[in-house]
Amino acid sequence: MGSRLTTIVVICGSLSLSLTACGGSNSGANQSKADGTYSVSLVTKSFPKIQRLDKGAVLRLSVLNDGNRAIPDVTVTLTTGADGTSVPAFARLDMQPGLAEHFKPVWILDLGPVNGDTALANSWSLGNLAPGRTANFIWHVHPVIGGPHVLNWKVAPAMLGGSAVLSDGGPAQGLLPAVIETKAPSATVKKNGLVAKDYSTKKVSPGSN
Repeated sequence: MGSRLTTIVVICGSLSLSLTACGGSNSGANQSKADGTYSVSLVTKSFPKIQRLDKGAVLRLSVLNDGNRAIPDVTVTLTTGADGTSVPAFARLDMQPGLAEHFKPVWILDLGPVNGDTALANSWSLGNLAPGRTANFIWHVHPVIGGPHVLNWKVAPAMLGGSAVLSDGGPAQGLLPAVIETKAPSATVKKNGLVAKDYSTKKVSPGSN
């Protein structure tokens, strides 16, 4: 009887660990909390407006704490289009019947902010941010769906509670439009065997130098 009880306890413990590792719970102790309003500035906000399927892109958001108190756990949440936070970052919702997965990535995430992962699929946190200090959020992505898209960003003091505002009093959020082009670049093979790709869209008139 004692051996059987031990086996049951071990199985239950393993199941609990598996659920935690897979993000089985998105509430409670695994999400940071804050209250009140915190003032921030976006020192850097960059994302290529023109992108290509065969070329990676980098999203950079540098958040400055320009208030007089520390931000408990500075967090950035990303959403695509109008799908909201129910969809993972860099993805859109596709409700076409028969699909095994209704989340379709617009960008594939190659690398997110270092040590910034959270229990949520669209939020990253970089810990406490002292007044006057900057947190640099950097994502390396690869475009996979052509066309015009909009990436939305929002800064918060934590994943639960509180809010972040810009110096003008408006919410610390915005959008980054991008067009993912599907046309392949022109390529030239150099004498050394390397291939040079030309991503420019400038047209050269005949006879020009």
